[in-house]
Amino acid sequence: PALRFDSGRDDPFIDANRRLHADLLAAGIAHAYAEHEGGHDWAYWALHLEDTLRFFGQALTAPQAAA
Repeated sequence: PALRFDSGRDDPFIDANRRLHADLLAAGIAHAYAEHEGGHDWAYWALHLEDTLRFFGQALTAPQAAA
């Protein structure tokens, strides 16, 4: 499944998000990760929710590879 997450640079969980990103890279697990200015609050989410919705909208409408 498609995987995407982002984090504000002032988010108290930024270190955990960076570790998860590094672990996913090391395991060869495809994902999208981004960091932006901001924290863990509604102002941050309001700015970046559209990015997440677009990512999953594209993932859900993209042709699936044959298994």
